[in-house]
Amino acid sequence: MMRRLQHNVGALISVGLFGLALWVLHHELKAYHYHEVISQFRAIPPHRLLAGVGLMVASYLLLTAYDTLALRYIRHPLAFHRIALGSFIGYVFSHNATVLGGTAARYRIYSAWGISAIETSKVVLFCGMTLWIGFLSVGGVLFLVHPVAIPVELKLPLGSARPLGVIFLVLVAGYLIWAAARDKPIRIRQFEFAPPSPGVCVLQIVVSSLDWGLAAGVLYAVLPAMDSLSFSTFLATFLLAQGAGLVSHVPGALGVLETVVLLLLPSGASTPAVLGALLAYRVIYYLIPFAIALLLLCGHEVVRRGASLAGLGGRLGDRPADMVPSVLSFGVLLGGAVLLFSGATPAVKARLAWLEGFLPLAVVEASHFLASLAGISLVLVARGLQRRISGAYTLSAALLGAGVALSLLKGWDYEEAVVLAVVLAALLPCRRYFRRKASILSQPYGPGWVVAIVVVVLTSLWLGAFSHKHVAYSDGLWWQFTYAGETSRFLRAAVPMLALLCVFLAARLLGGRPVAPTLASSAELARIRGIRSVSGSRMGHLVFLGDKSVLFGDGGRAFIMYGVQGRSWIALGDPVGEEREWSELIWRYHDLCDRHGGRCVFYQVGGAHLDLYLDIGLVSLEIGEAARVPLGEASLEGKLDGAVCRGRDQAVEAGCKMEVVPTWQVAPLLPQLRAVSDAWLDAKQAREKAFSIGRFDEEYLRNGSVSIVRQQGQIVAFAGFWPVAEGQDLSIDLVRYVPTAPDGVMDYLLAALLLWGRQEGYRWLDLGLTPLPDGQDRSLDGLWQDASIAELGEHFDSPEDVRRYKERFDPVWQPVYVVCPGGLHAGQALADIAALVFGRDERSLSE
Repeated sequence: MMRRLQHNVGALISVGLFGLALWVLHHELKAYHYHEVISQFRAIPPHRLLAGVGLMVASYLLLTAYDTLALRYIRHPLAFHRIALGSFIGYVFSHNATVLGGTAARYRIYSAWGISAIETSKVVLFCGMTLWIGFLSVGGVLFLVHPVAIPVELKLPLGSARPLGVIFLVLVAGYLIWAAARDKPIRIRQFEFAPPSPGVCVLQIVVSSLDWGLAAGVLYAVLPAMDSLSFSTFLATFLLAQGAGLVSHVPGALGVLETVVLLLLPSGASTPAVLGALLAYRVIYYLIPFAIALLLLCGHEVVRRGASLAGLGGRLGDRPADMVPSVLSFGVLLGGAVLLFSGATPAVKARLAWLEGFLPLAVVEASHFLASLAGISLVLVARGLQRRISGAYTLSAALLGAGVALSLLKGWDYEEAVVLAVVLAALLPCRRYFRRKASILSQPYGPGWVVAIVVVVLTSLWLGAFSHKHVAYSDGLWWQFTYAGETSRFLRAAVPMLALLCVFLAARLLGGRPVAPTLASSAELARIRGIRSVSGSRMGHLVFLGDKSVLFGDGGRAFIMYGVQGRSWIALGDPVGEEREWSELIWRYHDLCDRHGGRCVFYQVGGAHLDLYLDIGLVSLEIGEAARVPLGEASLEGKLDGAVCRGRDQAVEAGCKMEVVPTWQVAPLLPQLRAVSDAWLDAKQAREKAFSIGRFDEEYLRNGSVSIVRQQGQIVAFAGFWPVAEGQDLSIDLVRYVPTAPDGVMDYLLAALLLWGRQEGYRWLDLGLTPLPDGQDRSLDGLWQDASIAELGEHFDSPEDVRRYKERFDPVWQPVYVVCPGGLHAGQALADIAALVFGRDERSLSE
């Protein structure tokens, strides 16, 4: 419970700050009316709107310099058009809402262009530092030169922003000194970050300072002219407002930005005019770029279809389009918000008068009520789109279509109808992304989504209260049905919104606490034996170590095995079993992690199904390669390395003989095998590993076969192996020998097993995970240096020695990945994997 509270404390703080902002806005606007704000919004001169749009374009173009500098910092340059795409979509996502996530967008785009997840994490961190170093630099200077007075309403201990200016400039100076003086990278958990060069630091300050100026210029351009407000004074106000919004973590700083700007601008400013300008700023800087991103991604989908018909599909990358569900999810959330906001505010009187001439009042009343119901339904169902649920797609399309009609019928609100029609037009061609057959309401809603839903509902209620505050409340309002009864329609429309929200929240609460995972039971292991026997998984046998929980697919023909370490829920390998169940099973596992507030991690997955993991928003890290030796070649023995052959010959000359012990004959040999294993552990001064590395466990060995080496009748070495894929592959795991065994006994054991496997008709022998070779991506250095993390690695001193030994068998190398959330989560996930394997601070599921 405490962990779940800690996981949601940020959301609670964001909602609290948003509620505080609405209260302050209500106090500041008590003398003004909704129609005054809308009139001021519509009165903004076109040339000012065009100036704001131009400055917005310049700002987003300049934002590409953030990524350009970051890619230069990691020494991985890209073509400008690729940087521009990744930067634009990433910043559109991060500017608009926490439910989208600009970081995830960058991972998707940059990974398609050969940038690893670790490198992308450094890009994201670098861009964040650039944003803040510019904010601190410009804010530090302005708060000293133009110290903005802090309103008493904020109840802060500061009378002006001058002390903040001093603090900001000290932080900037510290950053520059750190970059100039430090030559070693800093480490955040398991993540290393080297300081930029002083020249790059200066460029960071220049680029970010210009960007903050352009972003402020968008709002300044649409504000009414005020003689007492210079741009430098306004920029200081804008920075304080944006800083408050960034700290609050409210999506898009909605409400927070508006409140601080209203409080800090000179008293002579017209409040309705400022609010109208802020509304225009929201449209220009937030909604127009989002609409462009939506058209880009959905246009990519249309082009992809046409290219496929023309035979060009393979030339167009699908990775940018993988973000379509998230973009459409936010579009549907926005569409629902539009319907709710429209229902909370009065319709245009002239339009209502026109409708009154031919449309019955009952139609208007019903349309207004149903539009509110459709709005809150869209807000709640949007999460299902992000989770790629088929039912969410169908329901969203129906609700958007209904919303278009209802918007026109309730007050001829064609602006809202156009917004909904655009979202619907973007959604319809993207059916292929939504194939999951799962319940919409059963999906977990993370803190970001909870904040977004609460913000939309509270904003709708606040808009209604602000728009109708001039009407004295009475019980009779609920039953007043007239064309002029806007307040009554708002009250009645609020009922289905709050009712459906309460039903949703009750369903979430009554669902109970998630059940803590338990280790696989005997009955579950019995089911697994049948699944594993027909599976091609090279790691399925490790479930019999008894240290994992399992999650079965809906059809019971596939499963995921996993362990928990800290906040990381670590699944071992790809799902085991029928591949047609994999996609939904991976989603279910991801949902399980979310319900427990855990970090979803898959360790040692292959490259053939990476898209299944990218679909759920994870990123991939190549941690090594699987060494697979083909057994079907006639020249197999001739391909063995000379050192292997010499070791084999030495063992044969010493009188060693290998024999294979089938599963049903293993039990009587277990005492002798334990003696060999204990002698090996004592000689190596080692201890057993866990999770992904086989250990001597009698129950574990009973489920596989064993190859043994005898010398003068005594067992001196053995290897545990497991047939997979209906006898097509062999997976070797546990190799032990006594210290007095002849030299070359391990070479002999593996070489003899290779030849036996070919004779028995097997196609492959899997030697397991192997570290990456020198010269390849070394972004995991410092995280993955222990040789014994790999199969057979406990026999060697370094990762390089492991690879050199396995290369003696002339294997085929196949990439192996960890997939996990990006950013600092990746480093922590790797640390938790190591702790789970090596038993460091291990927290067993059975405890």
